[in-house]
Amino acid sequence: MTDLIACFTTDDHHRHLHRLINDAEWDRVFVVTTEEIKSRHVFAKEVIYIFVDPKKHIAGYVEDIRRHLKGFFLEVGINLVNGTGKDHMALLSAVMKAGLGFRLVAVTKNGVEEI
Repeated sequence: MTDLIACFTTDDHHRHLHRLINDAEWDRVFVVTTEEIKSRHVFAKEVIYIFVDPKKHIAGYVEDIRRHLKGFFLEVGINLVNGTGKDHMALLSAVMKAGLGFRLVAVTKNGVEEI
């Protein structure tokens, strides 16, 4: 399929994220999260964690994510079901600043789909 970047900075919608990660064939899975959230969740597939501090100013938050986006080529799938508006803005800004195309993906009644 492609690479996935999922926002996981709150405990909301964790079942959705587990299904999204485990039910589709991703080349790589990146999870934007905090150390605290990571400590409470384990995924069945290999995940590359991008640790962030939501208390940071937005520019620093964006840079923390952008630093991890090297090695992507063309396009990534993004899921924003979890997190806050600040988390979503930082993730989208980092992806755009890295020059990546993206598709929004989610778990639907038909499985994992682009929305």
